[in-house]
Formats: sequence, structure tokens, C-alpha cells
Amino acid sequence: MAIKPTNYLTDYCIGKAARSTYMRCLALSRPDIAVLNYAPGPLETDMMDQLIHDSGSSEIRHLMDEMRRSDSILRASQSAELMAHWLRRLRFAEGPSASGPEAAVHASTRRPVPVFCPQHQADWSDAWAGRHTDYFDALALESAEKLRFSG
Repeated sequence: MAIKPTNYLTDYCIGKAARSTYMRCLALSRPDIAVLNYAPGPLETDMMDQLIHDSGSSEIRHLMDEMRRSDSILRASQSAELMAHWLRRLRFAEGPSASGPEAAVHASTRRPVPVFCPQHQADWSDAWAGRHTDYFDALALESAEKLRFSG
């Protein structure tokens, strides 16, 4: 919800979209660093209480209340733990991190090693390059990793 236009959440959505764009631009301009563009998901915070009780939009109040009743709202510690796990899995490799004319400039640059999701058979090579990754994306990848190593 944060990066998609939402009625009554203009400032919040603008801030989240700007942060996401900043992260992608940072990753482009600095391929030698890892940029995890992580969105923590819907968190149990004062903001959530305010959305449920005081939002000017009955649609938002209803949506947030439904999320709370279905236990879809996360504790901040849940999201932080998953993000920390992702940060611990970051590995670097030596070699080019760019193609074309930029490759020569960065030929000896360390670059983040891509992440691969066995469940979705997807290459998340841009996971450390500013790709927008939310809690649920990260959780799906973690679940796939556990299945791969337990089976």
C-alpha cells in the first residue's frame, strides 16, 4: 500500500515512493555497494492504530481493521528479524558489476552475490541493487530456502 497511490495517505505514499526511488538510484550510481530496498510490511504501530480509528477514509479504516483481525499486521520485531537475516546472508564476489562502458570502470569492484529463489525459480540478482523487496517477498524466499535445505 505504501508505494501505491492511496487516498488520505498522500504524504506517507510520497515519502515511501521517494525512498524507493532513492534506493534504486543509489544502487545504480554505486554498484560497489549493496542496497537493500526493504519495506517492513504492515506493522503494529501508533500509525496503524490511527489508521484504524481516525482515518478520513472508511475504506482504509475497514481494510486496516480487517488486517488486524486476520493477524496480518506484523510486530516490528518480526520484520526486523527477517531483515537482519537478509543482511547476514549478503556475500560479495570480485569482478565486474556492470556491463558496457561502465564495466571497465568497475572491473575490479566487489559486487553483491545474487540471490536465487528455488521456490519461484527466480533470479533475484537485483535484490542487492535497490529492488523493492517487502516483508512478504523476503519471507517467501526464506521459506523456499528452508524447503530446499530440509528436503
